Amino acid sequence: MNTEGIRQTHIQILQQLEASFTRPIMQEIAWGERLLGIMGARGAGKTTLLLQHIRDSYGLSDQALYATLDTLHFAPGDLVKLAEACWQQGVEVLFLDEVHKFDTWSQELKNIYDMFPRLRVVFTGSSLLHILQGNADLSRRAVIYHLEGLSFREFVQVQTGLSFPEATLPHLLANHQQMAMDIASQVKPLKLFLDYQRIGYYPYYLQGEATYPQKLMATLIQTLEFDIPYLRGIEISYVNKLKQLLHILAQSVPYKPNVVKLAGALGISRQVVLHYLHHLQDAHMIRMLYPDGAFFSQLKKPEKVYLWHPNHIHLLGKPQADLGNLRETYFLSQVAPRHRVHSSQHGDFTVDEKYTFEVGGRSKNDNQLSGIENGWIAMDDIEVGYSNRVPLWLFGWLY
Repeated sequence: MNTEGIRQTHIQILQQLEASFTRPIMQEIAWGERLLGIMGARGAGKTTLLLQHIRDSYGLSDQALYATLDTLHFAPGDLVKLAEACWQQGVEVLFLDEVHKFDTWSQELKNIYDMFPRLRVVFTGSSLLHILQGNADLSRRAVIYHLEGLSFREFVQVQTGLSFPEATLPHLLANHQQMAMDIASQVKPLKLFLDYQRIGYYPYYLQGEATYPQKLMATLIQTLEFDIPYLRGIEISYVNKLKQLLHILAQSVPYKPNVVKLAGALGISRQVVLHYLHHLQDAHMIRMLYPDGAFFSQLKKPEKVYLWHPNHIHLLGKPQADLGNLRETYFLSQVAPRHRVHSSQHGDFTVDEKYTFEVGGRSKNDNQLSGIENGWIAMDDIEVGYSNRVPLWLFGWLY
């Protein structure tokens, strides 16, 4: 395969790459793996992260080659041919963007891994891809990194230019007062916290805060109309059912689903409703919460359904966003990427089967946590906490 055209596109894209915020998580990714996948939702910043790494580590050298499957037209077998050409020309790393646009991606990545042991491959794909359940067994070959949207910590770093290390949950709970005082001595977290809940989750807010809602809506529509039908085999005629379901959830969250009523309202079966809920979760539109210790099954209804992030509430919810909903959604969005979160009989959430959390404002008491070991209040509207009352904003330091 002649790679010259791909090389020229690679150079043009790198030359046009604008200076932008480099996420600290770039240092966490195992770039040296032979087969590395970066999965994430539309808009999470996968392509920018990939291009920044290429620019910083390889520049315009011939050691790396970038190809986006979103624009190039590959036939079955062409990825293997491209890898062979790279191997023959001394390329060390092949970067493949948007592999979900290519039907035989899974089998061809496996073949590349087996045939060219000295060639490393880094690929990105949609969060909707069940990467380890593809057409070929990649579980023993690929290392997968799941890219979330910006955490509140990262948003603060973008806005202020200051650098803050992330914290583990045990460290945060044991040292929350000192942590909060140290951070608050450098920035105004409560003001930034309000901004983050409106516009701070997806990195493209940097292109303009005024246009962020329109871009976020466009991202959701593209996911509903193209990604889910294509990657999950849903007929186009059923896309409106997905939109209706998301609208119902957005107006009601945190929602305790009555699947039978949902099925009746949408004119589809109970089983299809459950499958659609999982599609929306995999697309990073909703989060489903199950009771602690519950047996997980795609046929089991969740205890509660939340939107994925407070930005989605401001976009899709009622004209006046419910404060309690915003608080709980924020907590879940910051804790879930690193921890197991379930619904709780004694509080709002159980984390890692160890910690129980109630989420609320200044007036929140701990009566519901009475007698609960490791019971904590994630408290809004406070800059610094005390005892078992931790500032809600501080949970944004967990990733």
